[in-house]
Amino acid sequence: MEVLQQFPMQLEDDIEWGKKILEQRTKLTADDIAERELFEKATIMDAPAAFDCGLIHGVMERKIPPGIMTWNIA
Repeated sequence: MEVLQQFPMQLEDDIEWGKKILEQRTKLTADDIAERELFEKATIMDAPAAFDCGLIHGVMERKIPPGIMTWNIA
């Protein structure tokens, strides 16, 4: 087998591995992953959507404690 043929085969294996990991660690099924085309195109999800499918466990808003000086430089 030529080296150039190995790269696409490895990429396909990596993609399948990634899909299995998502199925095991989130609420996504194989059909969800295919429907959302998560491995076919770049996808941006908002926090509620990521929470609903189990990609994240929660969202916290970080607050600056009272008395702390902050700077905004634009």
